[in-house]
Amino acid sequence: MKNKNINKIENYCKGCEAWCCYDGVYLKEDDEQKIRDVVENNKEFFAFLPKDYIVYGKWENLMEGKKTNTKSKKYKNPNYPKHFNQTTCVFCVDNKCMLQEFAVKNGENGWKYKPKTCCSFPLQKRDGKYYEPSAVDDYCNIGKKYPGYVSFLPCYKLKKEDLKQEFDHTKKS
Repeated sequence: MKNKNINKIENYCKGCEAWCCYDGVYLKEDDEQKIRDVVENNKEFFAFLPKDYIVYGKWENLMEGKKTNTKSKKYKNPNYPKHFNQTTCVFCVDNKCMLQEFAVKNGENGWKYKPKTCCSFPLQKRDGKYYEPSAVDDYCNIGKKYPGYVSFLPCYKLKKEDLKQEFDHTKKS
């Protein structure tokens, strides 16, 4: 039986076309090697990927480093944030993460190969602790040019009790 909390967050995800994936994701510690290993050892499953599926990125002098690459995507939802690019992570196919799909297909935890940031999303980290998302404290709000990230996603409305799986995962990583 599926956990109610997972169903709730999955329903939010289905409605927004995986907006959180629009710019790929910046990688943490061992994420790059973990991803490269699973892709290299399963070339047939990941044949859809471009050669440069991990790239160097820099965003507004706030974030830089290795990240998943992006590809063009036309979002259909009229509420898609205007300041988000019309792109998605190269691992996102039909609004699903193929790293997660591969793990589940092989009887493994769906988060086994996903970047750490994706596994804890939409939680926000401040002072070494994780918190539920907040429209008031959106760390990517840098003004009119880019008025926020998580506060523009439907899942920012989720509360701590809805994000138990994400909070539990942060304790393990």
